[in-house]
Formats: sequence, C-alpha cells, structure tokens
Amino acid sequence: MPFIAGTNRHQTYFSTLEEQVATNNTVRLADAFLAALNAKKTNAACKALYDRLVEKGKNKKLAIIAVCNKLLKQVFAVVKSGVLYQDDYFKKLA
Repeated sequence: MPFIAGTNRHQTYFSTLEEQVATNNTVRLADAFLAALNAKKTNAACKALYDRLVEKGKNKKLAIIAVCNKLLKQVFAVVKSGVLYQDDYFKKLA
C-alpha cells in the first residue's frame, strides 16, 4: 500500500511502508527530534530524564536523543499493549 512521503516537508512522493520505516528517512528522524524537543517541556518523565542527563554534564543534543528514544519506547509500549498512555502508570510485578 503506498504512502505519501518525502525527503523534506516541501517534497512529497508515494512510497511503500518499507521505505517509510527505513533508517535513512530524514523526515522521520526530524519528526522524532522535534517531538523530543516538545516532550522535554511537556512530558514529566522526559523532562526528568533530560534534566538528569544535563546535570550529569552530558551534551544537550545527546540528552534530546535520549528523550527521543524514551518517546519511541513509550509509543511502542502503548501500541503493543493497546492501553492508552497514562502519566502515572506503573507496571506491578507479581
């Protein structure tokens, strides 16, 4: 099934799902980076991670990438479990 994709916001073309999830898709990487910039301001867990890494002396760009990875893990968990995202959710281990 074709999807609309592009190398930037101004160029679009039809592509396959395999091309959409390719690691060299620059639009997807830019979207994830921008989402991480927003999440460090609005998501409490992401803000805590960013602040902790910056306080340790890590580069701010590295901290943003760590926030990006955390967001991807949160999205994957929500999709896999089918449960809506909750800020105060903690999995109880038996």
